[in-house]
Amino acid sequence: MASNRELNIELGRYQTAQQLFSVGARVPIVRELTQLSPWLLRKFYVDTTGEKPSRGPIPSSVEWYLTGINHLQSSLFLQYYQSVQVDEGEVNASYLLLAYQMWRSSWALTQLKSTLSFDRAWWLIKLIRSDLIKGQACRVCRGIYIVGLKRLGTYRCPRCFKSTLNYGPRKKQFDYLPPREKSSNSVSSMAYISSSESSSVS
Repeated sequence: MASNRELNIELGRYQTAQQLFSVGARVPIVRELTQLSPWLLRKFYVDTTGEKPSRGPIPSSVEWYLTGINHLQSSLFLQYYQSVQVDEGEVNASYLLLAYQMWRSSWALTQLKSTLSFDRAWWLIKLIRSDLIKGQACRVCRGIYIVGLKRLGTYRCPRCFKSTLNYGPRKKQFDYLPPREKSSNSVSSMAYISSSESSSVS
């Protein structure tokens, strides 16, 4: 017979799974984060949502995080994740959920299309843990951005890079202020983008 402690742990896993499903996480990712069986998770998903779980490959591209609006969203999410993470252990569902909810609330204020799914947010942290991409401070404003390995040590964010160029009447089409990292590793400001349409961010 299971002890109260074991029952509480199991209940906590299902509660975490329900929270993960609520932000769009797919069964394979929920399985990795909760250690529950795929069969139980698929049944639990149907029971809680009334729908069949999504199928298809999990996002695995590195380049997706390095271009355009995806890059800005991913960089902002990473800043939030770093602010809530308290240890360097395994990727933790609680940290991911909290950071993703903080990111989603902040990004909604920009009124721009959201492209960073929870699955992609999870994969971003996995890529960083595997040293395939990095979070790097802009060498001008010190905001944290996702950077490919070839640009480590030389990176300037879109705003700082474009401020060095003479765009004339086009200069004000793009404005991005990243969150800045304090010594306490907390988010002290949020991203804002002023643009006529999201496609102007590149």
